[in-house]
Amino acid sequence: MLLPGMKHARSLLDVSIRVLQYFESHAARDLATGTANTLQAVEPKLVKDAEQIKAMLSAFGRLHGPSS
Repeated sequence: MLLPGMKHARSLLDVSIRVLQYFESHAARDLATGTANTLQAVEPKLVKDAEQIKAMLSAFGRLHGPSS
């Protein structure tokens, strides 16, 4: 019963880690070059993909959460 919840938690952590690594790479580049680079606009398709992943993780959590 706990396993699906743990998989959901791990998925959320994996996504969080990738997001933090993305921003860390920008900070490291800024530090190495000595200049601040502004983040560029995000493509609408990328935003849509991120929303779909969020919805899938949410659905997985509801289907396999502690109340099931």
